Amino acid sequence: EPVLEISLDAFRPDSIDAESNPDHIFQYKDVDQHPVATSRVKPQASGKDMRGLDDPRVVVSLVVTHAGTGRNITLVESSGRKELDYKVIDALAQWQFRPAIRNGVPVNCLVIQSVRIKSPNNGSPFGL
Repeated sequence: EPVLEISLDAFRPDSIDAESNPDHIFQYKDVDQHPVATSRVKPQASGKDMRGLDDPRVVVSLVVTHAGTGRNITLVESSGRKELDYKVIDALAQWQFRPAIRNGVPVNCLVIQSVRIKSPNNGSPFGL
């Protein structure tokens, strides 16, 4: 009876040549220049959204694409209010970035972004 042998090397993500794969997502530490936000949209939150929260913040992970947009935005740490979290995520989806650079080429890069919400009495309610 024949024996079927399968090499799992073909299925490992690291077996793909990351440098020539436009869909590869590099870690923040693996790029020469980190992505930088060039256009920020502030979340449309009200005092009601922040009532009872002491120095809240929202932490998300996102992929900054080689085209300078954010995608795959995922909540890492909640502010404690789902409505506020969603408003922050919606705003981040509209941000524009200068993409990460690796070997002189724009690449996709995984980023962790923290948004701290400040009291409206201190000017802007968001520390981005």
